[in-house]
Amino acid sequence: MRFPYVECGWKVNSSFRRNEFLKVEALDEFRHAHHNTDIFHTVWSYAEPRADSDFYGSFYLDLDSENLDAAHQDSRNVARFLTDHLRISEHSVQVFFTGKKGFNILVDAPVLGVEPRPELHQIWKVLASNLHERIAYHTIDLKVYDKRRLLRFANSIHGDTGLYKILLTLSELESLNSDDVKEKARSPGPLMRSTRCEVSHRAASYLRALLRGQQRQRAARSARRSPDALIDEPPCIKALLAGVGEGERNQALFSLACFYHQQGLGIDHILARLKDWNARNAPPLQEQELRCSVASAVKGIYKLGCSSPSLKEHCDLTCGFSPRR
Repeated sequence: MRFPYVECGWKVNSSFRRNEFLKVEALDEFRHAHHNTDIFHTVWSYAEPRADSDFYGSFYLDLDSENLDAAHQDSRNVARFLTDHLRISEHSVQVFFTGKKGFNILVDAPVLGVEPRPELHQIWKVLASNLHERIAYHTIDLKVYDKRRLLRFANSIHGDTGLYKILLTLSELESLNSDDVKEKARSPGPLMRSTRCEVSHRAASYLRALLRGQQRQRAARSARRSPDALIDEPPCIKALLAGVGEGERNQALFSLACFYHQQGLGIDHILARLKDWNARNAPPLQEQELRCSVASAVKGIYKLGCSSPSLKEHCDLTCGFSPRR
């Protein structure tokens, strides 16, 4: 198996622990050791027992609301769109009630024609964002697309409600109301339904079109922006532009490249600005490193924000973008 590891997490009283990487065959023992209650594993499988290794995993949605009926109806609508419009086989769509106030929907990556890629979590977010706009109550959580996302174990117990995270057939999703679903979740169901990784060519084409559309939007923004335009650089970016030392250069480079890409600059203009920045570093990076990192930032689907590690330490509370303001 190319990706044999998952990361596990569990609740202990009022705290939460994670960072335990296990092979898939060890999960039953983990389940037993933690009394099958409030246990989680990553949606991703990893090539090595660490989070920075290559990873792969299903497309996933987390639909969550204090109003369970809203999340339930949105889940029905998503499932219908996946099967009716994108022609994904019902056997390839898994729907779970999570035990309290929401649902998870999963589709194996090969069904969507997607192979392992470093930005896979961002690709899934593009599709999730599109689906989010198509449903009535907008209960899809778009903050869950990172490289270490944890979901509850199937058939595990939710500590707050005592209900199980259960797998529902699409027929049950349609026919049962929310109270019926909660009643069904008082006992465990089948651990897993047999799934088929039948490629949906329509779904794969749909996803490719979404990604192309996003790339065109970025290219249009870049074309509209003058390379000599003044860019409003927040304090954290200005701090990095002053130059950094060895050990900080690569992360700072990638953050700056992502920032200028988000501002609409093309790769050549980003490189020109960052060559000037690189001269202020001690010591400067090799030009080949500079080019590779900028190319990666422009090619990928990355979003730089205040929580990015290279920016947090330079956060200025007077900045209008600061979440701590």
